[in-house]
Amino acid sequence: MHASRKVQSLQLLRFAAAAMVVTTHAIAFARSQSTPVGWFAMFHLDHIGAMGVDLFFVISGFIITRAASGARVPEPCAFLEQRILRVVPIYFLMSLPFVDWSSLWQGRAAQQLFATYLFWPATAGGMTMPFLGVGWTLCFEMLFYVAMSFWLARPGRLQLGLLLGAYLAGCILRDLTGWPMFRFLGNPIIVEFLAGCLLAQVLPKLTGRMRRNTGIGALGMFAVSALMLLSFGFDGAFNAHRTLDGSVAAARAVLFGIPSLLLVLGALCFEHRARGHVVAALAFLGDASYSIYLTHPLVFRFLGQLPLPSPWPVAGDLIVILSVPISLGAGVLVYLCVERPLLQSLRARRKHLREMAPVSAV
Repeated sequence: MHASRKVQSLQLLRFAAAAMVVTTHAIAFARSQSTPVGWFAMFHLDHIGAMGVDLFFVISGFIITRAASGARVPEPCAFLEQRILRVVPIYFLMSLPFVDWSSLWQGRAAQQLFATYLFWPATAGGMTMPFLGVGWTLCFEMLFYVAMSFWLARPGRLQLGLLLGAYLAGCILRDLTGWPMFRFLGNPIIVEFLAGCLLAQVLPKLTGRMRRNTGIGALGMFAVSALMLLSFGFDGAFNAHRTLDGSVAAARAVLFGIPSLLLVLGALCFEHRARGHVVAALAFLGDASYSIYLTHPLVFRFLGQLPLPSPWPVAGDLIVILSVPISLGAGVLVYLCVERPLLQSLRARRKHLREMAPVSAV
């Protein structure tokens, strides 16, 4: 697979991951309105929908490693600049409505500001969620990008060994000290990024019938694990707060991370079949997945403030069925009207500054 071409199967999975997270939060929203949820709770979709996050982590590890291993290896600073440009502006913008402006420099609000705008959730008071709750995942994304830029500075076994050694040290110190810094740096959820990195190295070695058989086996094992998750749910392993502080992260990496890896592997093995207009349409939704992910909490906040009686006079399942497409649609609109134009403008500005740099230096 050429490094410059988008992988259609992963685009589909990015949209699926965003939709899973939205569904989980839609169920939580329905319950917050004192409305019982039936079918969705029966099949533990409120639990396994959180697996969308784990899916994002595995995909991120694969895509970034694939790009870094291509014919044109990016410079460390340029790589980090590109990732910051892609992730940060729209996230900062979507976080603004959630900032507690009244007590911004006091207590927990100050710690949340630190976690939100510096991507560092480890504070003196413990592990702190950002103002925009889903931003906790971006703390790990940015940590991964920084680690990858360190490796790009001098790709090789030494740099890789230093990074893995640092992570192992973080894991050990996390258990020995319990300090927030090591609960972040040594969090077991980071293994999901590493799994994606490993997959990017192994996949090119699978060809022909071996790739096909591997794909069938991976999708079959994913189906079995998905049925187990639907049947048992594994309550607690999906909790974002407890994942961030590391208390359930190891269990989550096993219960949700392994199925995510199997699904990504299976999809990649059949990438050659990801063609057609329907696939292209869903791949576009994959482009919009980041906006969907960041926007849907604001949609649920808006829906929660509608002047309707509580409990809502409709079944919880209907609230989920209606609110999920509303959230997806709002995310697509934000992508088209805000994220994409903002990215294009910033990239054009960055290109202009790079072209002007030699002239300014004279």
